[in-house]
Amino acid sequence: MLKKFDFTANYTFTKQDFDRTLYPDFRTNFNTPEHKVKASFGSTELVDNFGFNVAWRWSDDYFWEATFGNGLVPEYHVVDAQINLVVPSFKSTFKAGATNLLGDEYFTAFGTGHIGSMYYISWTINNL
Repeated sequence: MLKKFDFTANYTFTKQDFDRTLYPDFRTNFNTPEHKVKASFGSTELVDNFGFNVAWRWSDDYFWEATFGNGLVPEYHVVDAQINLVVPSFKSTFKAGATNLLGDEYFTAFGTGHIGSMYYISWTINNL
C-alpha cells in the first residue's frame, strides 16, 4: 500500500556571515530567509486513474534591504493541492488544484504586492 505514495521534503539553510558592526554603511542586499522548508505527499495513482498531491511550503521571516527600501518580510506558510484523473478513452488527463489553498496572503520581497490564491483546472489531450 505505501508503495503507491510519494513523500518528499527539503530544507534550506542560508546564513550570511557578515559583521555589520565592522561595516555599518555597507548593504549586502542578501535577501533570503535563513530557513525554508518544503514537503509534499501524493500518489500518481491512488486508485485506478486517480492521483493527488499536497505540498506545504514555509519560510521564516527575514530583513530585506535594497536601494528602494528596507523592511521585514514576515514568515509564511502555504499549502498547495492538486487532484488528477486520467481518462484513457479520451486520451486525456484532467487536473484541478489550488496554490495557497488556505488563502493567507503573503509576500516574499519588501515593497512587492501580496500573493493570493490561484485555483485552476486543466485538460491535457492526447498525452497517453
